[in-house]
Amino acid sequence: MMHSGVQSTVGLAVSEQVPKPTRRWSLQAEHELRIEVEFLQSLQLRLLSGRAEIFGTELASHRDYSFRGEKFAVFTWHGAEIELVGECHSYKATETPMVMYANVHAALEELRAEATERLSFEPRVYGPRVMVVGPTVWLISSQLVSSQLLMMQ
Repeated sequence: MMHSGVQSTVGLAVSEQVPKPTRRWSLQAEHELRIEVEFLQSLQLRLLSGRAEIFGTELASHRDYSFRGEKFAVFTWHGAEIELVGECHSYKATETPMVMYANVHAALEELRAEATERLSFEPRVYGPRVMVVGPTVWLISSQLVSSQLLMMQ
């Protein structure tokens, strides 16, 4: 349809779609890939090799995961290769709180085991009591975490 020499394209399908940017990331053991996806953007993530997790949930190999308007990290204990298709800001991080989280978990388990052993001859012995306050409470310092654990016994 022509109006004043301008052709209208309303209702026409675009035959060519612009290809989305694709990036591959190779992560070493105990590193993470931090990803920020804007609200109006979409991202497809795929684990190509190795093992990785998002917020403690392991990713299945060669399966697409979709994200929109999210900030998250892909962590690996053993190494992984990740493919990202779409617009996002992403970068590798070598300093991650995951190792500290594992150390806190191991310390709590050890204290629970000690309390269980002492329970047979000291009836009022309890394991550690823990209150999770927020996502950054453990990032303050490992010394603070240790002293907090001792105070919670």
